[in-house]
Amino acid sequence: MRCRADRVMLLGAVGLVVVVLGVPGCGAKGAPELEVKGKVYYGNEPLRATGLDQAMVQFHPKFEEGKAREVYSAKFDDEGNYSVKMPAGRYLITVLATKMPKPKGKDAVSYDLPESQIPKTYSDIMQSNTFIEVKADAAPGAYDIKIPKGAK
Repeated sequence: MRCRADRVMLLGAVGLVVVVLGVPGCGAKGAPELEVKGKVYYGNEPLRATGLDQAMVQFHPKFEEGKAREVYSAKFDDEGNYSVKMPAGRYLITVLATKMPKPKGKDAVSYDLPESQIPKTYSDIMQSNTFIEVKADAAPGAYDIKIPKGAK
């Protein structure tokens, strides 16, 4: 009897994993994913990944109370280029361009937080007000992110 109960519990656990993980390859509600390519600029120059500990663009869908949401992200390179696949829609954008502070002293260890190399109005989700509309017929450069050097 114990063996049968163990099998039932195992099958139930496997079923739960399948339900939680869902079917691989499907976007939000089965929506087709579009390839989004763009470039990150800081001032008039591409934001370069070299020298950064973190070089990433994140796309945050609209928050809906009680609903899970997927954040889409892509690393950018030394020319500021990034590419990511996501469903069409309006997304709040954050750009992570951080460096870890250098430890002070030869054998020191730093427990400091990473330092953003761009203004918080682009790096902090609570302060960002930059949106991009992802759509199938976007014009070239529609997904470029231009961060002014004087921004706060």
